[in-house]
This record gives sequence, C-alpha cells and structure tokens, in this order.
Amino acid sequence: MTYDGLEVMARSRDRADASRESGAWEAGVEIVETCEFELALAHLRVPGLA
Repeated sequence: MTYDGLEVMARSRDRADASRESGAWEAGVEIVETCEFELALAHLRVPGLA
C-alpha cells in the first residue's frame, strides 16, 4: 500500500492489520514481521536523455 503521509498511514494501521491477518489466514500462512518505510521519489528531467 502507499500513503500520502505518515499521519494517513497511522490512521489506517488497524484496518491494514486486519486485512493482512485475514489474507494470511485464508492463505494458511503465518506473518512473521511487517515493516513500514518512508520513501522519497524524485522525478528528474535530464536534458538530452528524456
């Protein structure tokens, strides 16, 4: 999943946990660990290459 900010991600954490657990149960797997990361993307326009 992707989010617009840390606050949005925190507000949806309970819903994401429930969805993840449900999917794991249906698939018959065990979730060992989950992680959250902040990712910054840069859209660069390089003259002559774009």
